[in-house]
Amino acid sequence: MNAEIGESVSIGPGSVVYDNVSIGDGTKIGEFCVLGHEGPGPSSKLKIGRNSIIRSHSVLYSSSEFGDRLETGHHVVIRERTVAGANLRVGNFCDIEGDSSFGDYCRLHGYAHVGKGTEIGHFVWLFSLTTATNDPLPPSMISAPVKIGDGAVVCVGVTMMPGTSIGKGAFVSAGAQACGIIPPGAVVAGHEGKIVSHVSGLIHFESGTRHPWMRHFDRGYPPEALVRLQQLKDEVLATRNDLVLSHP
Repeated sequence: MNAEIGESVSIGPGSVVYDNVSIGDGTKIGEFCVLGHEGPGPSSKLKIGRNSIIRSHSVLYSSSEFGDRLETGHHVVIRERTVAGANLRVGNFCDIEGDSSFGDYCRLHGYAHVGKGTEIGHFVWLFSLTTATNDPLPPSMISAPVKIGDGAVVCVGVTMMPGTSIGKGAFVSAGAQACGIIPPGAVVAGHEGKIVSHVSGLIHFESGTRHPWMRHFDRGYPPEALVRLQQLKDEVLATRNDLVLSHP
């Protein structure tokens, strides 16, 4: 094996690690995973950061790079040329179609689909059954990937149409269809993707606290992330007046 394997790395039975793979210290690879699968086009090394957890039946293609503490659920597929920062968490049966980018501390719940070329910022939440599309006239060779800003929340069952740009801290409600340019801090609802309010008007049912979530629901984030979350919260709250003026 010519792969670069760090210290204290464990690899479960039945897993395949190709030569074009670099695995950081302390990483755990589950059973029947495939690391370094080659996709179309020129191929380069698959790099997995330290202290990552790759659960069973995950397939990670070559030419991708992940920061420390990557965590996948079971049966995850991540295609070539995906780049992610620290602490990306990808739930069971998620599908990331490659040429995509993620910032730090992103969370994808099960069965999320991330279309080719999607750009995702830091601290983004994609809940189950969300779909980021990229072809405005399928099937075609046209590409119009989705962009999602820092701290945005995309709830269960949302479809993000090709070319959608979701602003920093925006909130797309369950079952909505997101399209066009969604301003920072906006709340979007319904099949037509209408802007209905600002996130500062949302109230969490159990806690009674208001969005943005960055300081109310920061469980599980390490201390070094908390300062960034506070700054992000302040930036999102500052968008309230701009949103009201632009979208009465």
